[in-house]
Parts: sequence; C-alpha cells; structure tokens
Amino acid sequence: MAPSDRCSGGGKRFSHPLCRRATSSVLPPMMFYFSEKLQSLSSSLKKIGKSRPGRYLIALCFFSAALWARFALGDVLPSKGFPFLTFFPAVILSAYFVGLWPGVMVSLLSIFSAWYFFIEPSGSIAQTSFPDRIALGFFTIVLLVDCVIVHVTGKQIGRAHV
Repeated sequence: MAPSDRCSGGGKRFSHPLCRRATSSVLPPMMFYFSEKLQSLSSSLKKIGKSRPGRYLIALCFFSAALWARFALGDVLPSKGFPFLTFFPAVILSAYFVGLWPGVMVSLLSIFSAWYFFIEPSGSIAQTSFPDRIALGFFTIVLLVDCVIVHVTGKQIGRAHV
C-alpha cells in the first residue's frame, strides 16, 4: 500500500503533504483540515506579533479574555474547585501561537490572578490555606509543563509543514 493510499476517506483523495509522507499511521482527514487552519491562524498571529512587544501583547489578550471569562462564570461555577479553569486555554494558546516566554508570562499572571481573586479569602495572598497552596503548586507545575510541551509540539508541527 502506497503512503498516499492511506489518505483516502469516503472515496476522496487528500493531497496534503503529510499524506504523501505518511508511513505508519493514519490521521483522519479532518485532522489535516484543522492542522491547515491552525497553521494559518498561527502564521497570522506571528505576523502581528513579529516584534517581542507584539507577542507579549497577544499573550496579554489571551490572558485578559481568560480572566474576563472567569469573572463572568463566577456565578455559574462552584465556589470551590474551579479557580483555574479558564486559564488553561489562555496559557496553551499563548505558548502555541506566540511562544514559550509569553506562555510563561500568562502562566504567572494566571497563578497570581487565581490566587488573589478566586481562592478564599479573596483579595488576600497571605492568608491562603495549606491545601490551597498545594493546589497552586500543582497548577504552577501543570501550566509550566503545558507551556513547554505545547511550544515544542508547535515547533514540530511547523517543521512538518515545511
């Protein structure tokens, strides 16, 4: 079976470059569509954020949207257990689209925002309980690992499309 034969679905042939290079695994045809759209969005954001301040500005926009969403969902989400929920997408999107260090910046802003605004007692960092500090520690580790993994994966995807 030729590698390009693996890229057919529903009687259609897909001429994506990855199809021609496929050797051992089959990706669903929609993955190629979403991959191309993601690359297009990524290149558009990278054109806007070619300068360092532009990249950090885009990352701040992701963070601001996450913070706004968290405040907007304050009445919907349970008071305990969800202070970090909206920050994960902001960190992942920042790391993927504008780079590792803007993603780390969004991580740090997310940690301190969740700590200050959404962990009881709200508006105070000094009086945080021990279990909440443990949760913040895990949140910190997860966000930083997410940044590295997403950044490295994004670079690999970029290389695969070249």
